[in-house]
Amino acid sequence: QILSGTCGSLSTVSCARSSGSSSTTFSTNASGLTVSQTYYIRIYTLTVSPSGGTWGYTICVTDPAPSNNACSGAITLSSDTTCTNTTGNMYGATNEAPSITYDCAGSVVYDVWYKFTAHTLNPSITLRNIGSSFTNPAMELITGSCGSMSALACGTTSITAIFLAPGTTYYIRVYSSSGTAPTSATN
Repeated sequence: QILSGTCGSLSTVSCARSSGSSSTTFSTNASGLTVSQTYYIRIYTLTVSPSGGTWGYTICVTDPAPSNNACSGAITLSSDTTCTNTTGNMYGATNEAPSITYDCAGSVVYDVWYKFTAHTLNPSITLRNIGSSFTNPAMELITGSCGSMSALACGTTSITAIFLAPGTTYYIRVYSSSGTAPTSATN
């Protein structure tokens, strides 16, 4: 049970219950938590402890980054004659700090990655509906593969690529050059 508040005045945030198996792994996801606030985790049983025995367990807390936080997890975007918007989120993003030849991004605080296959020589890439806590948004168009990359162009909310090779996969790094990573969902 995840609780918030102070001892003596706690409120439940989230719960998970085992099915009763002795080797069960179970978890609970807490959403809407406040960064830097202390939360309590209560582990308990509704059963009487076996006589002369102990009930052991292990526990961990994880705070996952977005699935596309690294180049290797880049989300594939569709490329067509009309724009197909893909919703993304910067919450929990970190700076992968890849080695990029001609890195036009400069100072990067946090980033996420996308990829697409070019169908034309000059596609347009657009970043829209930017969340309020995503400060100084920018994009970098990159050629190559994860680990061996070169920047082709940078922009804040749009890039018009020139002379791409149709059929080739390119990467887009969406990033912020200042501030701290958002502490809530930021599209």
